[in-house]
Amino acid sequence: MNLIHCVLKKLVVVSLMAVLLLSSGCGGCNSKPVTKKNAAAKKKKKKKPKPNFQTQTPVVLPGYYPMDPAEREKLEEEAKKDEKKRQELNRMDPAFRNNRVKRGHWTSVDFLTIANNFDTEGSFESYPTSSTSPRLLEGSDYFISTQRPFALTKGDWKKLETSVFIPRATRDSLTTGVRYRLGNGGSIPFVDRIEIANVMEAWQHHVVVLSNRFNRFGYLKVLDCMTLRSGVGTGTGHAPRFYSVVPTLADDPIPLPSNSMNWSTIAYIIWDDLDPNSLSIEQQNAMIDWLHFGGQIIFSGPDCIDSLQSSFLADWLPGKFEETAVVTRKDIEDLNRSWAIPKKIGGKRTLNLPDKQPLSIIRFRPHVDAEFIRDSNELALERRVGRGRVVATSFSLVDQQITSWTSFASFFHNALMRKPSRVFAETSEGQVSYRYENDRTNIYDPLAHSTVRFLSRDIASSPKAALQAPTAGRRRRVVDFSFQGEEQDPFLVFHGKNVGRDREDVFHYGGYQSKEQSGVAGWNDHSGIANAARRTLKRAARIKPPDSGFVLKMLGCYLLVLVPINWLIFRLMGRVEWAWIAAPLISIIGAVAVVRMASLDIGFVRSVTHVGVLELHGDYPRGHLTDYSALYTSLSTGYRVELDNNSGQTMPFSNRDEGAHQRGESFTKVTLNRSGFSVLDNFLVRSNSTGLMHTESVLDAGGTFSLQKGDASWVVSNNSFVNVEGCGVIRRNKAGKLEVAWIGNLDAGTASPQLRFAAVEGNSAEGLLKVWQKSGQASNLYDLTNRVWDEVHNGMGKPTVSLDQLATSELLRELWPQVEQALQVRVAIGDETYGEVSREMLSDVIQEVAPSDDIGVSELLGCLMQNLMVGKGEVRLVGQSSQKLDRTQFIPKATQVRQELLVVVHLQAGEMTPCRRDANAYGDFILVDSNIEQEEFLKQFDEENSGKFGP
Repeated sequence: MNLIHCVLKKLVVVSLMAVLLLSSGCGGCNSKPVTKKNAAAKKKKKKKPKPNFQTQTPVVLPGYYPMDPAEREKLEEEAKKDEKKRQELNRMDPAFRNNRVKRGHWTSVDFLTIANNFDTEGSFESYPTSSTSPRLLEGSDYFISTQRPFALTKGDWKKLETSVFIPRATRDSLTTGVRYRLGNGGSIPFVDRIEIANVMEAWQHHVVVLSNRFNRFGYLKVLDCMTLRSGVGTGTGHAPRFYSVVPTLADDPIPLPSNSMNWSTIAYIIWDDLDPNSLSIEQQNAMIDWLHFGGQIIFSGPDCIDSLQSSFLADWLPGKFEETAVVTRKDIEDLNRSWAIPKKIGGKRTLNLPDKQPLSIIRFRPHVDAEFIRDSNELALERRVGRGRVVATSFSLVDQQITSWTSFASFFHNALMRKPSRVFAETSEGQVSYRYENDRTNIYDPLAHSTVRFLSRDIASSPKAALQAPTAGRRRRVVDFSFQGEEQDPFLVFHGKNVGRDREDVFHYGGYQSKEQSGVAGWNDHSGIANAARRTLKRAARIKPPDSGFVLKMLGCYLLVLVPINWLIFRLMGRVEWAWIAAPLISIIGAVAVVRMASLDIGFVRSVTHVGVLELHGDYPRGHLTDYSALYTSLSTGYRVELDNNSGQTMPFSNRDEGAHQRGESFTKVTLNRSGFSVLDNFLVRSNSTGLMHTESVLDAGGTFSLQKGDASWVVSNNSFVNVEGCGVIRRNKAGKLEVAWIGNLDAGTASPQLRFAAVEGNSAEGLLKVWQKSGQASNLYDLTNRVWDEVHNGMGKPTVSLDQLATSELLRELWPQVEQALQVRVAIGDETYGEVSREMLSDVIQEVAPSDDIGVSELLGCLMQNLMVGKGEVRLVGQSSQKLDRTQFIPKATQVRQELLVVVHLQAGEMTPCRRDANAYGDFILVDSNIEQEEFLKQFDEENSGKFGP
């Protein structure tokens, strides 16, 4: 025992000594003591873990991409020590500083994100928001959220492209908010952030430069057609920026949306030397769609025409490259005679070409539809493409000899951009002002700055509205530069009055109307077509009781089954007494059958009514399809709308007169899911009520409508799959006279007979409408509403009239008792206001008291004929179709579906007004450096204007 005890005691001692040695580490006795300083050093060496997700400033397309993430991270570290740097960090981010959205437009957004620690997938959601709640769609209780799936790979930055709709607002501001959320269905999203977006004015648009040398295009920022500099001497003026110039920068994606419906804020593309294959197939298709609906492309000829001749734009170029050449001073005499602006004190601002430095150019072989710009010495060639236009220069747009020409700004504005010529002047406050020389609109008119138009969005609500320019900019921080010439004072400053647009300039105006905040080409529930569709749907969706024939038929069937058939069956069975037992059962079954048949007869179970517009351009198969739908249901139903392509956009259609949502009301979320095809979910229609939907998409019609013109005969060929009924062709001849050739039906795959044109009665819109009314294709109720309104409204500024005024109408004399009674139910009659009536309210009442059985497109057709102008040389086919053209589905399906479509094909564009130089130069009133490319000048310009257009 003693021996065992000693061995154990020695083992314990050895073990304790080993523990003490190990606790000292490899350094043993030489290890340093742990101090506060050493602990801090070890803590610093530990690498800070990265957050699970990082994001960058979202890119609003078209727009700038943010700075490199590594560079930003470095700046953020420096900003922690320097408060001033921290405040300036966001202003250094080009995406935050330069990118802009526009109210009333769909906007493509590239959201840049990375998962640092793991792979993941889920759903990406975005919607417009204020600081406290989502922004509602105008005139509705809904807000729209866009969703799409995503998958992130650990450590890889990913670009998630989505679409966001920015509604118009009751109170305009320089910025708006957009909320972005990434999650996988859990209660807490991975990313949840609100980003501030700068807001464009209604008259502001984008110009996108496709060039590998954007630094050479720096002069665009200071051209007076893009931005006017501050006035001389006062230092108080703010320059209005008409266009935001967006570059294509190396290592960044091409800053263009993939969806052509999201190009509505782009007015011009300037194409320099970019490889056309740099654009994706979706971007290429979107550009051609945009071009046909009014976009304009300016080609820097020597640098791109040759490479584009085998590209996706080959069919739409104004001409082909023929040869290189040089021009001298003598070769440009016509150009200087017509385009050189007179100096304030003697002489002209001519383009001077030294004999030893001729201008290098290319020669074109023009397309058959192209023409050289007037008196340009064949240095600029233009061609109409659909509603749009392409123009190519023989010289390079970055040639120093051209950009230093002191009349170049005028040539760029009037010849290349095709805008009205200007007259500059100095105001009494020392500011520089201008007006259009032959156009009485103001310089803030959106129609003068972009020619992109969609018929269903932009057509005016009345002929008078089509000719009235909007008031000037609403933001008082922007000086009103425009003025209106009058005899007593040719340079009177314009202050918000409505003045007339140039009736002859159909290219810019032509019966269209701009909208506050959204300008032109924006989503519009209150255009002339939209208002006509709303009235049609309200009338068509009304529940009508079964007529007397239906009641008598059901009663006859019931009595036949109840009495003779019931008796006969049991008589043959030898049990006549059983007929009395069967009678109550037959009554119950009959009642159920009658209710069921009545429900089907009046659409009581579920019905959908569609009216819409298909707008096409000659020789182009893709068109703009707009559908307005009324969904009636007897029980509360949550609808799902499945669109047949990803270009489609759909939202609840405003059921109210124009005006925004009032605060304090509840709101409902609808979700537009984009994954392969667009799907709208959660559109709730309550019991025994009607919900309205507004859907738009780009439709491939499977072929084109073409106009073949011979020496003595014109024929229209329909090579699409669209069957057109009740159609005719409208044109305005060179003498300015309206003519119509009636076709009737033009089925898919057929051609019309030879067109025989006849003069339109009165050479007016009313005469055009009568042609369709005589054919039974249009109701005269729309025309009656407009004539009554013009009779009593008499051009007053406010949008309503009183019941007393309407009582004086001669046109309503026979209908006035019924009209007055119906209006009194709708209007508030108090001590101060006696029955104010809007145009839409009047139209509804006229439709009610003078009902029409037509539920088709007569209202839409009336709006088209009354408002859309026909320019000289323009040819347009107008008809209708009851054919379902797309595969859009409303789920659950309806027991009754009715649909009618107005078909409008612009077969040939009209003549454009001649372009001419400005009357004088901006430089007469403000010092402009002769070398407009100098970096010092650009720097000075940026410093003068920093912070004046939002963050």
